Amino acid sequence: MTKGQWAAWVAAALVGCAAVAVGVVTSQASAPTPRASSPTASAPAPSASSAAVSGSAYHSRPDLRPPTLTVRRTAPSDPGLLLSTPQSGRSGLLISDDAGQPVWFKPAGKGRTVGNLRVDTYRGKKVLAYFDGVGSGYYRGEWHLLDTSYRQIATIAAGDGAQADIHDLLLRPDGTAIIECYTPVTRDLSAEGGSAHTTVLDSEIQQIDVATGKVLFDWHSLDHLPVTESYANLKRSPVDYMHTNTLAADPGNPDNVIVSARHLSQVFALNLKTGKIGWRVGGKHPTLKLTKGAVDPAPVGGQQLPFSFQHDAIVQPDGTLTVFDNGNQRKPPYSRAASFTLDPAAHTVTEINSAAIRHSPDIYGGAHGSTQKLPGGHTLVSWGTTGRATEYDSRNHPVEEITSTDSYRLLRQPWQATPSGLPAVVAGASAPGKATAYVSWNGATDVTTWQVLAGSTAQTLHTVATVQRAGFETAIAIPANSAYVSVRAKNVHGTTIGTSAPVTVRQ
Repeated sequence: MTKGQWAAWVAAALVGCAAVAVGVVTSQASAPTPRASSPTASAPAPSASSAAVSGSAYHSRPDLRPPTLTVRRTAPSDPGLLLSTPQSGRSGLLISDDAGQPVWFKPAGKGRTVGNLRVDTYRGKKVLAYFDGVGSGYYRGEWHLLDTSYRQIATIAAGDGAQADIHDLLLRPDGTAIIECYTPVTRDLSAEGGSAHTTVLDSEIQQIDVATGKVLFDWHSLDHLPVTESYANLKRSPVDYMHTNTLAADPGNPDNVIVSARHLSQVFALNLKTGKIGWRVGGKHPTLKLTKGAVDPAPVGGQQLPFSFQHDAIVQPDGTLTVFDNGNQRKPPYSRAASFTLDPAAHTVTEINSAAIRHSPDIYGGAHGSTQKLPGGHTLVSWGTTGRATEYDSRNHPVEEITSTDSYRLLRQPWQATPSGLPAVVAGASAPGKATAYVSWNGATDVTTWQVLAGSTAQTLHTVATVQRAGFETAIAIPANSAYVSVRAKNVHGTTIGTSAPVTVRQ
């Protein structure tokens, strides 16, 4: 395919991945809200712990305009920061605290899409991982790894002529990465009611040696899964028949990767050594039989599905499969977090009804979304394209409701970082006889207090104030006759972890 053909294909492919299947409802307002099947506590209402942060420029960092983040909390949340990649308006990489305040924000480049920001581990060290590329619905780009000073330490690109997609990355302990790509090929689908020259997206999964960029494994879905297994509309072109959106580790077999195929409504285990598919849950031809219950009141194509058009399929350390069940094929549609017990030896899969989480009232995210099991026993559910997320305690009672712009996932993870750059400070007269310094340090997680030094020259600075950090940017009163000012960032132990350069106080 030439660059011109690729550009034309991308233009034709700009359809939301939530609208590819026949009969899929893509508007939440177009379907009635079903009654919850079991009592579920309502989401938290605004309280004294609520915070709303509007996107605005900061005095010390006028180049940063993080989008709005609202947090409503009724009980303590699990520890950690909130990681998201807002796509609407001021898009970028965003780390926030539980007050809704930004901790770190990196705007997306012009014409670029960033996504899937998360804390990960590379060769035993904590890193930030994220995707940067171009496209809409289907993407072409690379993955980047940043260390705890926000320096880039690795770039992960696809090989063999393919280009990496935004949907997922799996970093493995052996220094390799599993990525997925959408590769357009031409197929004759006239027997399936389509065209003889239909563009079909082959879901390509590669294992890459991060250090060298060498391709160690290259798997093509069309070699193993026929197009007819898809619930997508085969009469349109291009046909995104499989749509890989999760690549997860298998705690029971390090040679496997757990794959979520959204448009097959199926999750399966793929062996990285043989390229063979092992157990399969959901879809038209599952190998594990659903032993009890059916999520959908009416079968899809005569078959009961455990989930539909799902995201974030993760096999937990105890062997439980958790899924964000978007529910596109459910009538009427609603989304939920679901958990299943897998028994490949007995060829069964059983839903854990007590672990299912539905928002109250029901909510429908036609695309995106995640179900994150937190170390403290809570569950954070990101409701996809609704731009909302809810944290639930161990009894599935909501403790925190988060509203932002649409993010592919919203995660809670611990992260400690000291940026390689210096703290930022600006100062000037704020009223007759008064002056104010504004200080921030984009990405610093351990600042507890700011110590302000001022003086008549840059060489004669002395301490004039020590104040508690108050959000991303802290305003601090300084003597009106100050000509120069500098700040020191101090941690909870009172240790200086960063010092700004002296700046002139604007009069």
